[in-house]
Amino acid sequence: MIRFILYLTLLFALPIASGQDAPAPVNKQEEALQSLAIEITKIEEEIDVDETNRLESPNSDEQATFTTNIETKKVRLETLKIEFISVAANVDLSSAGDVIEEPLTLSGEVTSLLRPLIDELKDATSGPRDMEALRAKINEAEERQGTADTIVSAIKKQAEKHEEEPLASVLKERLKDWQKKANDAKLSLEVLELQLSDLEAKSVPIVDSLSAILQNFFRNRGLHLLIALLVFGLTLFFTEKGCGVFQKISPLHRAKGRSLSTRILDLIFLIAGFAMALSGAILVLYLANDWVLLTLVLLFIIGALWVGKQALPKIFDQMKLMLNLGAIREGERVIFEGLPWEVKNINVYTDLVNPALTGGVRRLPIKDLLELRSRVSDSEEWFPCSNGDWLILSDETYGRVVEQTPEYVEIIQRGGARKFYPTPAFLEMAPMNLSRNFRIRSTFGIDYSHQAISTTEVPSIFEERITKELVGILGLEAIKNISVQFKSAGASSLDYEILADFTGQAASKYSQLHRTIQRICVDVCNEQNWVIPFTQITVHQMAAE
Repeated sequence: MIRFILYLTLLFALPIASGQDAPAPVNKQEEALQSLAIEITKIEEEIDVDETNRLESPNSDEQATFTTNIETKKVRLETLKIEFISVAANVDLSSAGDVIEEPLTLSGEVTSLLRPLIDELKDATSGPRDMEALRAKINEAEERQGTADTIVSAIKKQAEKHEEEPLASVLKERLKDWQKKANDAKLSLEVLELQLSDLEAKSVPIVDSLSAILQNFFRNRGLHLLIALLVFGLTLFFTEKGCGVFQKISPLHRAKGRSLSTRILDLIFLIAGFAMALSGAILVLYLANDWVLLTLVLLFIIGALWVGKQALPKIFDQMKLMLNLGAIREGERVIFEGLPWEVKNINVYTDLVNPALTGGVRRLPIKDLLELRSRVSDSEEWFPCSNGDWLILSDETYGRVVEQTPEYVEIIQRGGARKFYPTPAFLEMAPMNLSRNFRIRSTFGIDYSHQAISTTEVPSIFEERITKELVGILGLEAIKNISVQFKSAGASSLDYEILADFTGQAASKYSQLHRTIQRICVDVCNEQNWVIPFTQITVHQMAAE
């Protein structure tokens, strides 16, 4: 106790010894230190008295009571000493103490693993949390002090009314006890308010706090994270390049086609490369002693493995596809989004190719192939037309294809008008391609007055004249066959069917050829003086009875 009083005397004598003529004004910190020093001295004296009384008392029950009081006051004394140092040095010593070794448990190990991350989060939010905790303690201390003050006032009133014994003695004893509790609550409140004011003085705006956190992250952990990502990416890059070199020199890969053993080797390279890259990133964080990032990476891996357990059937199906053992296989034909595609090399990403379309390459992740089914196809067309082909669609659109892609087909009509169709909708229009040969079917009729030559002379005359003029217009190479045949005896005419087959060279004149054939037939009738009939109505009158 004597050493403590000397220490306290030196602590407050320093300003005087420094040459100041007048004492400095007492602030909150000095008031709290003075109150704590008085309380510490008082409790030490009480402990000394209780120790003397315990030794002198012959009664064992009284000795036990003194012992209990001494232990309680020693606990209180230690708390006050810690608060005194905390106030004097402006540090929090409440968490300082001996570490108790805990038994090894799974939950303890998980907590130990997560401890760096938890500590980091606690450090980032320590200021607001500490101030909130102090405010809660201050509210509790105020309530205790208010309760104690109320009780002290009530006991004083009762003591003034009752001076007779033994009630007066009991009230006096209780008053002393509650006055002590009120003083303790007041002292605790002063210490807590001082600690809160210190924290508020040290606190910084939230923007500055976040800025400091980000700067600290990019200064330290940001560099570690960047190096880890760089190691991860470079390892993947070099393993992929190494796999490419191996594929060039490997006899298995140089053989025609990809065998099952080749695919298994490629899959092993893929898995091993990813494992090496991940291990390299973890090793970087381990060597940098960045346990926070390392914990986050391990948590990410654990989460991925947990999700992977649920997705194990899909992963197995994807591995079957990579081994070319699934429902979709390389070199076969598959329908995707309404269009036919050829399956190229199946890998983590698979190329679907349609050679008839501009930009006809779709790069799909392997998971998008799980619902598809392919089939063998040797001689099928990949699209019903090509750029430059002339078409007729089911909506009677006639024109030339100028662009066809996986998204749309553009058709230019006579006169320059352009129509755009979404590619799947274009296929539903049942396009008829004229650039690969086509036929024109036309009907022409003459009058019944020429019935005598209608089946002998007329067809050949029509056929000869039509052939001659079309050869002059299109050229012989554009015409495959022309024939004129008697079709039927109509209601008012003898009808002939004209069948004209052309190559794709004449596709651009498709609509013109219909008119040309009719015009030639009219010219022939004028030259041969054949009558072209028109629809007639004949009325037969019954004979009068």
